Amino acid sequence: VRLRNTDPSGTPIDGWFTTNKWGMRGEEPPRDWDDWFTIVCIGGSTTQCFELDDSQAWPQLLQDHLRTVNPETWVGNGGLAGHSSRAHLVFMRSVIDRVRPDMVIILMGVNEKVNYDLGSLEDIEAIGVTETSLSYRIFCRSRLAQILYYFKKAWVDDVPVQNTAGSSRLTLVPMTGPEMDIPEDLHDLLRDPEFTRNNVRQIIALAREYGVTPVFMTQPTLFQDTPYWRGILGKEGTSPAHPGPISAASWSRLQDTSRSDIMQICREEGVACYDLAAAVPHEPEYF
Repeated sequence: VRLRNTDPSGTPIDGWFTTNKWGMRGEEPPRDWDDWFTIVCIGGSTTQCFELDDSQAWPQLLQDHLRTVNPETWVGNGGLAGHSSRAHLVFMRSVIDRVRPDMVIILMGVNEKVNYDLGSLEDIEAIGVTETSLSYRIFCRSRLAQILYYFKKAWVDDVPVQNTAGSSRLTLVPMTGPEMDIPEDLHDLLRDPEFTRNNVRQIIALAREYGVTPVFMTQPTLFQDTPYWRGILGKEGTSPAHPGPISAASWSRLQDTSRSDIMQICREEGVACYDLAAAVPHEPEYF
C-alpha cells in the first residue's frame, strides 16, 4: 500500500506499507528459522503503525537496534488495528502456535475499551470465536482470492476503498455539561471486570505452552487525570448502562485500570512488563 499522509505540522509524507508471506510487516522470515533470534510484535494500531513507512514502524526500529548486537535477529510486526487482548489470544492460537518465535512482545491497553463499549458480555465472548467457514479460510490463504474480492468490491459493487490512513488528527471537544457518575473503582464501569486480567493470564499460559518468552508493554496515552483534561470530552455515553459522557481525565483513568491489571498479572506470573505508559510524556508531539 502506498501511503500519502501528513505529519503533525502538515508536511506531506510518502511511504510504503508492505507485508511478507505471513501477512506481517517486516522482512521475509529467515529460512534457517531456528538459528535466528526471532520476535513477533502483537498489538493494535499502535503496533501496526499504518500511518508510518515500513522503515519507521517501531518493530522495524527494534530490529534495526537489536541487529547491532546480534545480526541474526528478525522482528515481525503482527499488529492489527483495533485488536484487544481477546484478539491477541486468537493471534496467539492461530499464528504464534504455528511459527513459534523465541519471543512475543505485546503492546496493549488502549483497545481494552472494547470491554466498555460493547453492548453485552455475549458480544465480548464472540470476539474469541475461532471457527470459520471454508470460503473464509480460502480467502485468508489466497492472494489471488483477496485481489479478486477487492476488485469486485471497488469496481463492481462501487464500494469506496480507503486510500489514506484510518486515523485523523485529534479534535479536542470541551465538556458542555457534567459527566456521568464515575465510580471510585473503574472496574465497575466494565462489562467484565476480569476481562483484561483473564486474557493476560491466558496469553502467558499459551506462550509458555509454545516455548515462547512473553514480554508486555503498557500503552501510552495523551490524556491524563488533570483539571485541564476534566474539561475535555473523552467519550460519549454508549448504552443505557453508560448514559452520559465521561471526561478525558476519567477516560485516562479507565486506561490506567487496564494498565494496572496488565502489570499486576505480569508481577504475579513473573513475566517481564515494561511500563511504556509511564515513560512517554503526556505531550501532543508524542501522539
